[in-house]
Amino acid sequence: MPRTPQTAIERQAKASRVVNESKTLRRAKPTQAFLHSRKWKRIRNFLLLILALELFLLSLNFRTRNNAFIPTETWMNLKAMFIIPFRSLFDNSFDADAVRDSLPYYSETVGRFKLSLIAFLSGVIICVGGTMFQTIFKNPIASPNMLGVATGVSFGNILFILTFGLEAGSHLTARYLYCYSAATVLVLVAFLAGKISGKSMGGFSVEGTILAGMMITQLGSVVMQYYRMQLMDDETGLLELYQMLTSGDLLYQDTASMIIFLSLSTICLLPMILLGYRFNSVAFDDMEMKAMGISNGRMRGLGLIIGSLMATIALVHCGDVGFLCMVIPFMCRDRLQTEFGEVSYLAGMTGGMISLASRIIISVLNAHNMMAPAGVVVTLVLLPLFILTIARRGSVFK
Repeated sequence: MPRTPQTAIERQAKASRVVNESKTLRRAKPTQAFLHSRKWKRIRNFLLLILALELFLLSLNFRTRNNAFIPTETWMNLKAMFIIPFRSLFDNSFDADAVRDSLPYYSETVGRFKLSLIAFLSGVIICVGGTMFQTIFKNPIASPNMLGVATGVSFGNILFILTFGLEAGSHLTARYLYCYSAATVLVLVAFLAGKISGKSMGGFSVEGTILAGMMITQLGSVVMQYYRMQLMDDETGLLELYQMLTSGDLLYQDTASMIIFLSLSTICLLPMILLGYRFNSVAFDDMEMKAMGISNGRMRGLGLIIGSLMATIALVHCGDVGFLCMVIPFMCRDRLQTEFGEVSYLAGMTGGMISLASRIIISVLNAHNMMAPAGVVVTLVLLPLFILTIARRGSVFK
């Protein structure tokens, strides 16, 4: 049968269909199967790692002197920072001081490296701790601050300043002792209250623990407000020192502080890495786990201890970080809705990058003779994202 020739209108309609089909293919979204595959998870985790590394390198290039941004000198200083210790160890004739003096901005590069490392790791551990608390308490807005961690750190700073006054800068070890001890005592009080209130039910009362933590936080805020009012007329600078310690404007970067910070951070992160999958059990109720013949009490207790310690480390060494430990885990769990290990990795990397980005923003503000606490910057960045997430979900507890 002879083929009927196409009219001009038919040819135009066919060409239009081909163009539309090609556009549809270009706009095609990844399938749900691919988004839940291991391949996509590896790609996503690798991209997050690359993005964090680039942000870290960007942070290293800021200089307070002459408000400079010099990548070339930064690279030379970074190489020298890692090479000098090895050369000094194996070559007795090597003059390390002469090499440091010959490099421009060397001391500022080292200081910036330590500051960026503290900011990034603090964001990582406090968000991982927030993920743990939200998993244990089955509460999407739970955070370690609910148990009085932030109040304990503030108490420690108050006692430290009252004890040493303006000589506090020369007693850093004592500050860590005061802050960690005060935070530990208040968290233990909250845990004890949960244990006592849950004795009648034969277990641990989450509600009792949260109520005790809220009371501790409220009482602590009253005491700290009274302390600040007492120092309003003080002209020795104690109030300014207290505000710098709590807001994160003063970050100690000496060798002892870095060793304490890195050691405690490693101690907290190792169990999360090695037991990440097993921490999924803390999301189940005790009755459900007992019915399956499994006891998750030890894992839950370990998670509470590690989560509280993570928040304490971040607050002691990096200062106030806003509500980073609540919002980031909430948003990551909302997007993934998957097991603890994946959510904690995504929350930790995202929290570390936001904490680091806040320090970059502060550096830009300082270059223009403006000041802003890190907690305020983090809150201004996260608040719109938090509101958009709630608006999309329709409810926080959905």
